[in-house]
Amino acid sequence: MVYVPQEPFLFPWTIRDNLALVRSDLQLEDVARALEVACAEFVWELPHGLLLLDEPGANLDACTEEELLRRLRAFMRGRAMGIVTHRLGLIGDQDWVIVLQNRRVASQGYHAELLQRSPLYAAMQSEFRDDGDPR
Repeated sequence: MVYVPQEPFLFPWTIRDNLALVRSDLQLEDVARALEVACAEFVWELPHGLLLLDEPGANLDACTEEELLRRLRAFMRGRAMGIVTHRLGLIGDQDWVIVLQNRRVASQGYHAELLQRSPLYAAMQSEFRDDGDPR
């Protein structure tokens, strides 16, 4: 029996390295076949140097999430990485923050700058500090 969770998890490594967790002698042809079976051939088309993470810590405990982000920051140094999140604790040290409201960009800028000039962002941060990190 093989368990396949509803929300798959990939380590912040290459696709090949993630697949090698199951089979260490993996060849490029094996990766290509696995991507084909998973209808994920688009992986070959991904731009190099850009990583966009959607709620990267949603299914992780706080310690694992912190370690994951530490490693990702080190790995992505000098490259673009975006984080889509409701967890405000993840965004305080990011270079640039984009605040969305009703599917539109409400404001954008540096964290400290947004605290001063964006009432929406300041209110979100205040709620986060008062109530903890809402999920």
